[in-house]
Amino acid sequence: SEIIEARQMSEALMRRINKSYKFIVGFNTSLLFLSMLGAISPDSAAFLHNGSTMLACVNSMTNLKG
Repeated sequence: SEIIEARQMSEALMRRINKSYKFIVGFNTSLLFLSMLGAISPDSAAFLHNGSTMLACVNSMTNLKG
């Protein structure tokens, strides 16, 4: 039963990693395009990039069993 639980936790962790990766790549890509178009300033893009990274880190620290 412990092997099954470990497998389930590893699958949940991989889902979390993939979700965070897709969010970060999508969000940062949109920030790049917005900066290139002049819709946001480079310093705003940098601030939002760092904020999204911190958000992903905080999300990664939540309990998997929750």
